[in-house]
Amino acid sequence: MPEWSLDSGHAHPDAGSFIIYANGRYLTGDTGYAGLPTARNHNTVTFGGIGQGVEGDHDVWRGAPYAGFDGIRIRGVKANGPGVTIEAELAAAYPKVAELQAFTRTFSFDGNATFSVSDSVTLKTPTSIEWRLQSDTPFMRNPTGEYRNGGKSGPALEVTIAEPKNAEVELAVGKLKVPGPPGSITTGAMEDRGYVLTATAKASAGESRVEATIRIVK
Repeated sequence: MPEWSLDSGHAHPDAGSFIIYANGRYLTGDTGYAGLPTARNHNTVTFGGIGQGVEGDHDVWRGAPYAGFDGIRIRGVKANGPGVTIEAELAAAYPKVAELQAFTRTFSFDGNATFSVSDSVTLKTPTSIEWRLQSDTPFMRNPTGEYRNGGKSGPALEVTIAEPKNAEVELAVGKLKVPGPPGSITTGAMEDRGYVLTATAKASAGESRVEATIRIVK
């Protein structure tokens, strides 16, 4: 059809992101509809602050190399009783990160209350890795070192960052550029939208890993 053209504006920069919903509540997801979508508003990773696609427009994939999309894929799904493990290849989602050679995310659920997120990253040159987790409620640090969200009642998430050992964790209010008026979707204001846990680590050339455990608690 000659009048057809690709419009990927509804595709978020969220390859490898995940949502956890339990007991009638979203415990983690993304920050919602944005005028300027960014990977940092999802449960995924940035490298030296650079996210997925070509950020800076409402359609972050318009300027990305189309041939590379086939490299963003779920490589395998394995059921283990009530649990499941999903492995995804994500490096092709970051065309502007020249340092990134490989990125595999393994997301596992034990079928009860525990999730694990294991990120294996191979870099050509050193850069920082920023691992993010979003929430509708603030994160707090427990005296025992874990991080927890949730209100005074209902379920919450307890988060442990096991690797890298030198990761610096920041707990902050999420920031989102909201849509502008019709015809000017990218001109909206910056808005506080939820909360975000960011674990940042300096990574050397070669392979690095981020290992996190997320547990649903009452």
